Amino acid sequence: MALMKVAVLGAGRLGTVLAKRLHEVGYPLQVADPHEGKRQALERLDGVTVFAESSKAVQGAECAIIAVKPQYVGHLAQEISENLSEQAMVISMAAGITLEKLRTWFPNHKVFRAMPNLASSIGAGTTALVGDAPERIVTMLAAFGHVVPLDESQIHAFTGVVGSGPAFICRIIDNTVQQLQTHWADIAPEAMQQWLLHMITGTAEILSQKNLSPKALEASVAAPNGTTLAGLEAGQGDVFDLAKAIIAAAARSEEITLETQASGGP
Repeated sequence: MALMKVAVLGAGRLGTVLAKRLHEVGYPLQVADPHEGKRQALERLDGVTVFAESSKAVQGAECAIIAVKPQYVGHLAQEISENLSEQAMVISMAAGITLEKLRTWFPNHKVFRAMPNLASSIGAGTTALVGDAPERIVTMLAAFGHVVPLDESQIHAFTGVVGSGPAFICRIIDNTVQQLQTHWADIAPEAMQQWLLHMITGTAEILSQKNLSPKALEASVAAPNGTTLAGLEAGQGDVFDLAKAIIAAAARSEEITLETQASGGP
């Protein structure tokens, strides 16, 4: 199946990420943004046609992706309505713009909402999709990673977990590294951060590939009197304290070493 011709309307941070990723996987693109500086970053990409006017970018497009701020969507809809093919589908990535509102602006077109997250730029993201979209739309969005069909009532929860979640994970990692530095000043923070990143990535892969619950995986590594159980107990509270758990697990590791030596073990 031939790839759709896609118009990306808006070349800000989100629009640029979308355009570059779709370009990487081979989609023919037409991109629009009124700001010359934003257009220049995309003009260098082979096969990407860049316009100042969105009305020109949608000509011949089979799908138009709206990647502008919510307050500009209504004006954009007026600008492109005459040049948008009757068969073209519209995907809005503007926060807060409902399907009902999109249908008032695009009454003759199939409209959908989508929300990608940070890792979409490398094809490892998770994108919410609202609306009964055809396979061609799902396939296109899969260029950004996993596609999760949602009821529109679930979009706010998705925003909190998946849209904003990467920043929360980054804060947890950064705070944990800072806390561990006070305990192990001889270990470079860059090394500690890499240990955490590899641990988190590997754990996520196991949970996903083996279809395990977090509780099941936790139980499989938490041996009685072991390092993991010591860490779990130390870190437990209203909010789990990762740094405290890591330090306790390390301390238990030292204890086990001393106990083994004292008992005449290897």
